Amino acid sequence: MDDKTKELLDIIGFPKEECSSFFNTKLKRVKVSKDKMHLILENDVPYALNVYQKLEELVNAFFHTECLVEIKTDKEDLTFLRDYYNYLSSKSEISFLKDRLKSNYNSYYIEFNNTSEESQCKESIKNINSALEIRGFKPLNVMINEFNRTKVENEINKDLKVKIVPPTNNVQDAKPNFYGPRPKKYETVNDERVLYGKLIEDEVRTIDSIVGEDNDLCIEAEVFGVEGFESSKSDYKIVTLKITDYTNSIYAKIFTRKKEEYEKYLSTFKEGKWFKFFGYTKSDAFSKNVLVFNIQSVNYSDKKKDERMDDAKEKRIELHTHTMMSQMDGLTGLDLAKHTIDIVNVAIKWGHKAIAITDHNGCQAFPIAYSTVTGYNKGKSADEKFKVIYGTELIIVDDNVEIVKRSNDSVLLENEYVVFDFETTGFNAANGDSIIEIGAVKLKDGEIIDKFDMLIKPPNPISERITSVTSITNEMVADCPKEEEAVKKFIEWTGNLPMVAHNAKFD
Repeated sequence: MDDKTKELLDIIGFPKEECSSFFNTKLKRVKVSKDKMHLILENDVPYALNVYQKLEELVNAFFHTECLVEIKTDKEDLTFLRDYYNYLSSKSEISFLKDRLKSNYNSYYIEFNNTSEESQCKESIKNINSALEIRGFKPLNVMINEFNRTKVENEINKDLKVKIVPPTNNVQDAKPNFYGPRPKKYETVNDERVLYGKLIEDEVRTIDSIVGEDNDLCIEAEVFGVEGFESSKSDYKIVTLKITDYTNSIYAKIFTRKKEEYEKYLSTFKEGKWFKFFGYTKSDAFSKNVLVFNIQSVNYSDKKKDERMDDAKEKRIELHTHTMMSQMDGLTGLDLAKHTIDIVNVAIKWGHKAIAITDHNGCQAFPIAYSTVTGYNKGKSADEKFKVIYGTELIIVDDNVEIVKRSNDSVLLENEYVVFDFETTGFNAANGDSIIEIGAVKLKDGEIIDKFDMLIKPPNPISERITSVTSITNEMVADCPKEEEAVKKFIEWTGNLPMVAHNAKFD
């Protein structure tokens, strides 16, 4: 390694016993902008993933700024490519992307079953390839598995298993409207189980098993959202459903021209109800290429969400429960309209005898819990009653912290005093950063009697990050006094009055 690389590894504290990876490394360039740093290292091959991550972590920690570590390599070495790809793809919201890296002899590529999958992952692939280039690898190519695509197309072209009713009017012959493909019309069976289309007897698929465009799909799902849309450009009416089977969720659409059908669907598809759906999935251009389930048939379903029960003979008592009234860390739902707390009702249903609510820094859940348990206990014997244990988790303030410096026995509110605040180029008060604005007011008897406001020209330029926080630009302070002169004027203005600061230790 060259002297610059050795010096870098020494100052950031890279473990000496792990420095062998940098034997052929040269530190070629260091770029420094207002709030970013860019290191460019040359090495014969990319580093192992754990080595690169440790280097990146130590560099960022030492320089206290956003630092990009770029690796330039002399030759292509794919030894660690799969490790990098698995790590980078795991950060994507698209779960199946991680499994799509394929190898062919000495090359790697990302494989999809169809163009819909590829379109869904386009942005994620762009980000992964950009990250790979920075780490010393070439971008990965994308390939469509022709065998899988042909298989799907053949299935789509098969004759449908149910009879299609010949068109009785010009609806079937109408040109496709701009909302996308129209569902095929099935003869509606006279069966109380059928809401629309055919009686569905196909094998049920889980939503998480659907990854691209496919035909003849059957899913059983719960509705958790309903939206209606009436086009102003045609007489089409669209009902869009949000449905889930608790393996995943998907948008589903049903199209109609008839007002009575449209209103029937809106009144029938209620949140919390389960239905069996038959149809096909397609990438919807009007939903930003999201995969949408186009409905061809709907059956009523008696399925219900699987409900957990406590079948233990000896029931426990939960002594540490946070509700949504807890500060930033409670997920248990509250229904204020019904004055119920889900967790209390669940504990009662499971046969528990009590529960403790211990929210952080609050007791807002107490009245609702009290209302719930009072209603439940009404008319019950002592053995049958349920008990809520009320508690909170409170933050203890360290009263040894000095919040007043150089105190005296005078009463602040009876004095004339100064409230002030500084804007600075950063947060290091002891070294490097300086003041760019002083703002202050003098108060007496609760009234402002004087003001002080002065911009200051710092020795170094104001960064974009600080400008975004303070709205103070370099142009605004170009002709302003320097820090020493401004502080002297401020001290002269304050005299010996008591001082009140937003952050006394820093200011």
